[in-house]
Amino acid sequence: MNSSLANTHKRTPFMLWMLRPVLYLTLAVLLVFCGYLVRQTQGEREVDFQLKQSMMSGYGIGSGAHKHLASRFADAHGNLTADAPTDPSRLADPDDLRFAYLQKDVDGAESIAWSELAKAIETATGKHVASQNLEGDKDDLKTIQEQGFHVLIVHAADTPYLVNELGYVPFAVAGDDHGPHGHRLNLIASANSQIQTPEEIKGHTLMATEPRSITGYRAGIAYLQQTYGLRPELDFAVNFSTSQRNSILGIAGGSMEVAEVSSDKLRSMTRKGEVSDKSYRIIYESEVIPRFAVCYSYNLKPELVAGIKKAVLGFVNPPAAAEVSNAEVPRPVRFIPANYAKDFVMIRTMDDAFESRLREVPEPPATQTALHN
Repeated sequence: MNSSLANTHKRTPFMLWMLRPVLYLTLAVLLVFCGYLVRQTQGEREVDFQLKQSMMSGYGIGSGAHKHLASRFADAHGNLTADAPTDPSRLADPDDLRFAYLQKDVDGAESIAWSELAKAIETATGKHVASQNLEGDKDDLKTIQEQGFHVLIVHAADTPYLVNELGYVPFAVAGDDHGPHGHRLNLIASANSQIQTPEEIKGHTLMATEPRSITGYRAGIAYLQQTYGLRPELDFAVNFSTSQRNSILGIAGGSMEVAEVSSDKLRSMTRKGEVSDKSYRIIYESEVIPRFAVCYSYNLKPELVAGIKKAVLGFVNPPAAAEVSNAEVPRPVRFIPANYAKDFVMIRTMDDAFESRLREVPEPPATQTALHN
């Protein structure tokens, strides 16, 4: 055997033995570095998650926890509303019934002759009715808490907080022979968009109107979260157009890909020729979200409750009020019976997902996260 080759064979084990510590040290350094990168990535993800959670809170989104009656109320019948006190001495029998109603126009709602309704309640209960209007903003809660109204007519979407925290009992909604008056949530996609189903919104940007809007924001966010587990700013981005009209025009013009809007507004703009029904497609339509809900305070005497129900459910809006209505197609308004446990399911779903609109809702963040496929 060649002597040089033999020497090489002899040196090889020695060289490997000498290099082994170096190799081990290099491997250890690489493992430490990889671990550092993993920890950094996890840390960055955690920071990003916390930032997005904070942004979600800025949109009025709550913890997502199921809300229920305050502990001071009883619900022996499981109907999700407070039971009347069993002690007769705790039942309220006021000389004057304090009555509050939502004066501010709500998305083109029909005008209602509130004074006529107040007179009907007076006749049915034998009590003087002191009326007051609400403005449909965050100051309403303070007014309700301070005044302790016996009868309330508010936007149906705001009833869960009143039920759970203040003990009001919804028993009717504005409607007609065809059902409740209100809007349906429409999720619409531009004709140029590839999005065909709500689930495909993941990774895209959803156009909403503003944080207090029901069909322009809250209903869609709650639906996507409950049905598909899609969370805003975590699974899809959210931007705000400030109005239903802007969202619909953006979808029709192709500058926006997908939006949540009111069925009434979409139908109206299409009927007027402002947008073509070929410029968008509806990828989801919800059940009707009732507009006005009538509630009474849980602690009223049964005779008063019976009189209030009789007056409200027997009330028919005078024709004169319908003629000056802001609704596009005025309809005779009356109030139809509603069951809080059965008929307010979608509304309670929204309430579970969001902080109540009766409490102050912060302005949305100045910037939104842009997600891409």
